Amino acid sequence: WVAEAFPLAISDVIDGHLLKQNNHETISDHVAEGRLLEQNDCETLRNEMLVMIMETGLSYSRKSPTERMDMKEVVARLKTIRWKASP
Repeated sequence: WVAEAFPLAISDVIDGHLLKQNNHETISDHVAEGRLLEQNDCETLRNEMLVMIMETGLSYSRKSPTERMDMKEVVARLKTIRWKASP
């Protein structure tokens, strides 16, 4: 059911607190093009990262082993997501 809801109905899958939470320690301090991100930009960035994380999890948990993402690729993707969220 998660794959069916993804990504258009991500709010049905993820806890609403994660979608609305103000995370001042990471995203709001993130600098893009020399300016601090505004609140709306922070929410958009956070939602994009949640989608990327969910996408990675869904890729890694496919039924067929040949369709699953390699663990090294999972780690690389998660590190990229963390880097994007870093100030």
